[in-house]
Amino acid sequence: QKRNIKKVYTIKLPCPVSANQRLIKSKTGILINSAKYRDWHNLALFQIKNQLPKIETLTGRIKLSVEVHFKDHRRRDLDNIVKGLQDVLTEASIFIDDCQIDELFVKRAEIDKDKKGYVIVLIDEI
Repeated sequence: QKRNIKKVYTIKLPCPVSANQRLIKSKTGILINSAKYRDWHNLALFQIKNQLPKIETLTGRIKLSVEVHFKDHRRRDLDNIVKGLQDVLTEASIFIDDCQIDELFVKRAEIDKDKKGYVIVLIDEI
């Protein structure tokens, strides 16, 4: 009898760019991703591939838990970092689409002592 083993992935990534800093207007007036967001996105993709080199894409329902360690004590909205994080996880083939997420938990944790900011992401099949 084959047992269905659920997959769990844990990743540490640099703190995502806020949704408030993600999009900028181009010279033609079209909204595009900012250079700051593109730099973060490329670095996050690289780190995901290094931390999970043999990823098996999750195709079922998912619980996504995020522990946010900001670089300082400035006021920030937790939900402003979630969308960019979901997009990079999708592009890295962790899951097919963020509509697979049935449970989403975001927690503010202690400030990063190195003053850089990072997130710990836990992706569970449910």
